[in-house]
Amino acid sequence: MVMHIHWIANNIIPPPILLSGGDRIMVECIRRWSKEHRVTVYGNEGARQLCDYFGLQGIEHETWPSDHWKCFGRPVWWLAQTIIGCQRIKKLNLSPDEKHLIFASSEFQPNSIPALRLKKKVSKREGCRWFLFLCAEMVFQGAGSRLVVHGVSSVSTIHFPPNVERGGNDFDDG
Repeated sequence: MVMHIHWIANNIIPPPILLSGGDRIMVECIRRWSKEHRVTVYGNEGARQLCDYFGLQGIEHETWPSDHWKCFGRPVWWLAQTIIGCQRIKKLNLSPDEKHLIFASSEFQPNSIPALRLKKKVSKREGCRWFLFLCAEMVFQGAGSRLVVHGVSSVSTIHFPPNVERGGNDFDDG
């Protein structure tokens, strides 16, 4: 089953300036998932630059321009990103024929609040679903062909639709 994977990456500072471990992990996950699923990356100009830097192919971008707010300092920039992200999520049209998987790249407000708004929008349309809250900065350890999760955050969102067949050992406990 093809899913629509939404990655909210609204406060990315693009490489080579800065690259977090969580962003690098998400890039590799998206590279893999984009071969079989529809992937959309939402975020500031840096999110688009991050995907271009790593040569991600076959994904969609929705850029939420906010970098011109940086000159007013981080609090104003984050507030602008959060407001712009929430406004864009409100206008977003989701296909009723798709299952949705929602990621926020961090628990910071420019990512988590728009992700929670998107979760709420999907939940209203599809009814009650099971949600697992994780953060992209969690530490993964490669173990052969599987990934083992070592850290969990209780703020950022991953939305797992019901009745979706699992493939492989993507997140096996060991």
